[in-house]
Amino acid sequence: MTDFNNSNQIDNNFSSDINIYVQQRGTKKADTLIKGLFFTELQESKNFLSHIKKKFGINGCIKKIEELDPVNDIFQFSGDYSEKIKDVLIINYSKREENIRLHGNKL
Repeated sequence: MTDFNNSNQIDNNFSSDINIYVQQRGTKKADTLIKGLFFTELQESKNFLSHIKKKFGINGCIKKIEELDPVNDIFQFSGDYSEKIKDVLIINYSKREENIRLHGNKL
């Protein structure tokens, strides 16, 4: 079992903020996109994805979305889980709240 309290899992060499977007995709449906969350290895990205999917029982994937970030990958989850994911990043991944920005409309 992976210890998610290990702060070495997230690459802290990047000074950019973590942006969490809620993207409306219909009348009642939305997607949550995370930009700016960098890991040192691909397996650590997959572990984060798996942790969020299991914790909230949602679908998710790692994508390359040119409009948001032409260089890095984006985490995408189905549903509006922006506040919950923000809490997980603060508690389990030792990210500071002032470095996490929420964008988009609330359902």
